[in-house]
Amino acid sequence: MRTGISFEDVAAVAAQLRNKGINPTVRLVRAELGTGSFGTITAHLNAWRHGEDNKADASYVDTLSAGLKNAIANEIKVALAKAKEDLKARIEELESHLEQSADEISRLEDELDGEKRKRGELEVGLKTTQGQLTAQQEENHKLRDRIETATDVASSAKIEAAESNARFETLKENHDRLLTENGELKGEVKELAKDVSRLEREKAVVEASARS
Repeated sequence: MRTGISFEDVAAVAAQLRNKGINPTVRLVRAELGTGSFGTITAHLNAWRHGEDNKADASYVDTLSAGLKNAIANEIKVALAKAKEDLKARIEELESHLEQSADEISRLEDELDGEKRKRGELEVGLKTTQGQLTAQQEENHKLRDRIETATDVASSAKIEAAESNARFETLKENHDRLLTENGELKGEVKELAKDVSRLEREKAVVEASARS
């Protein structure tokens, strides 16, 4: 089995096929060779075709007249000059675009730096705000404790006030009762005083009667 298909091998088979009026394809060339990878044969066959095309161009140029050759050469020069001008203009356009892009990049970098500074300032402000919030939360917690304490004190005071009111009502009732009892006692004392006075008068009458 043959190995290592060369350019010469592929070129020879391709030339034979073309001389027979057959278009040399990769499969036909490989079938004639009996071996070789499609990739290698494809590369060699493309190289052979390129060489054949160049030969055909050179042969065609040789058949042209000197005047036509000069005309073609002049057209090529004009086309080449035009291509160079177009390329130069395109290069200048690209350079201008690159300069604009560089300016835009510089501007964006400046904006990015500014945004970074703002972000840093915002982060500092956020930390400060978070610290203030934490302190405020602690203060609120203390205030809630004080409010709860004051509420407890107020509740205790309400209870004490209710108890005091109850005691006051009891004392008032006792006071009123004592006043009533005192008034009644005063009435009884007056009546007793009247009785005593009457008895003393009666005693005096009896004693006077006894002496006479």
